[in-house]
Amino acid sequence: MNTEVNQGGPKWFRLDNAAKIYPVVSGSQNGHVFRIAITLTEEVDPDVLQQAVMDLQPRFPTFYVKMRKGFFWYYYERNERYPEVKPEPPQMCKPFDFLANNGYQFSCFYHKNRISMEVFHSICDGSGATEYTKSLVYRYLELKGYPMESENLVLTCDQSPSPEEMEDSFVKNYKEGPISRPVAKQAYQIKGTPFIQGGTGVITGKISVDELKKSSKEYGATITQYLAALLAYSILKTEDKKRMAKKPVSIFVPVNMRRYFNSKTLRNFSLYFHSHHEYKHGMIDFREILNKMKRDFEVGLELDLLMETMKANVSAEKNFAVRGSPLFIKSLLLKAGYKIIGNRTTTSTITNLGNISLPKTMMQYVEDVELNLGSGYNTGPNVAVVSYNGVMSVSFSRGIKESDIEKTFFRFLTEQGVKVEIQGNYWEKYY
Repeated sequence: MNTEVNQGGPKWFRLDNAAKIYPVVSGSQNGHVFRIAITLTEEVDPDVLQQAVMDLQPRFPTFYVKMRKGFFWYYYERNERYPEVKPEPPQMCKPFDFLANNGYQFSCFYHKNRISMEVFHSICDGSGATEYTKSLVYRYLELKGYPMESENLVLTCDQSPSPEEMEDSFVKNYKEGPISRPVAKQAYQIKGTPFIQGGTGVITGKISVDELKKSSKEYGATITQYLAALLAYSILKTEDKKRMAKKPVSIFVPVNMRRYFNSKTLRNFSLYFHSHHEYKHGMIDFREILNKMKRDFEVGLELDLLMETMKANVSAEKNFAVRGSPLFIKSLLLKAGYKIIGNRTTTSTITNLGNISLPKTMMQYVEDVELNLGSGYNTGPNVAVVSYNGVMSVSFSRGIKESDIEKTFFRFLTEQGVKVEIQGNYWEKYY
């Protein structure tokens, strides 16, 4: 096996606009790590997988980096060491030990038939990680001797990376001007019993895309609107009514900005909006919540509103006083701001990565795709959604033992005639 990483591409990168917060606020309480897993039809060969990871370096230079402290900002430098493929650990999305990980901001794991990528959010968002993981599995299958045709659905090793894939699309597309965006509201926080040894409890529902589409259509909604509303409904049904009467349930919805600007970046390029839901004494009506969610989607997906968020974020980075401050001053300010606001404006997150399209030669070896968000210590569930080959995975990740929200969520779907196959890591039984 070739143990040399083929070095190429730029020797260093600036962190993109969205990435700059993560090195400052990440820690043992919340590692800001997420996971994409692809299950194959056969057991994974670790040696072949290791070679596939090393073969991808010239194609994905923004992944093969280590973080450095500059005087003004963190930056990424080309990593001369090779990333080590490891058996999948019991704890999912654990905060990174970068020293033990040879400086890399991602880890590649294997377990039986499954290949999983855990990624520190600073190097990319879900879309960038998906492209890398698809290419990794494609290259793995090539090295196994299976004939592959990309059909322009996968980035392959024989291609060179384009400048567009490495760009900071925030800085490229933002426009200067006065900033006007609403002040973020403090939101209801889910509380529960933390796991004794930390870690993440996972419950995943496997659902037919056609059945879910039919059910959401009956309510006049898209699948994402339907699931986001159901998340808000499940929280309102199960959580502390007295505390919810004081603060709204706020659902955080990430937005992939690539479709607005035809961006090809493999780094971060997502923004977001919130959907707020007030608890009202009496009956909690799903249809009413869904109608509110649909209105919030309509407004939240407007480019003008999203550009205000982008403008505020990039303007802060470009502010002369901020730019001229040493990194330790910036870090103190960012930590203080995150402590004051941070996750306090969000009750729960739901993200839908959409449908994963693979070439036909690859699909015959791929059984399943799953996306998981990390969870902070003693925090309620966040939800990650992805579909492949007609099956949707709706995966809850939480830092507490209680799973009433998940039970309410999936019970509602079954009552609507949607069949759900439940899977989990049963973390609450052992930790």
